[in-house]
Amino acid sequence: MLFGERDALWYYYILPYKQLLDDVLGIEVAALRHYLQQNKKIIILDTERNFDVDNVRKPLSHGYLLKCYLENNYPLREDIDISDLYK
Repeated sequence: MLFGERDALWYYYILPYKQLLDDVLGIEVAALRHYLQQNKKIIILDTERNFDVDNVRKPLSHGYLLKCYLENNYPLREDIDISDLYK
């Protein structure tokens, strides 16, 4: 299956990163959310400043995706499902 740059970013980076946070880093994510519930600040250092998930010209910020995930606001697209890769 061949994708354009935008779809490839979603299929091979944004969705797998969410799956990693969901399935592998659950304990770490729970700890970060616990800090946030206690009104503690979390500093996420990231050298990338691209917060636009549709901008394929600059590397996307990992920190931005993590922030969105912790706030239950992870970017999703209705037309893309990671399970499509396994068909």
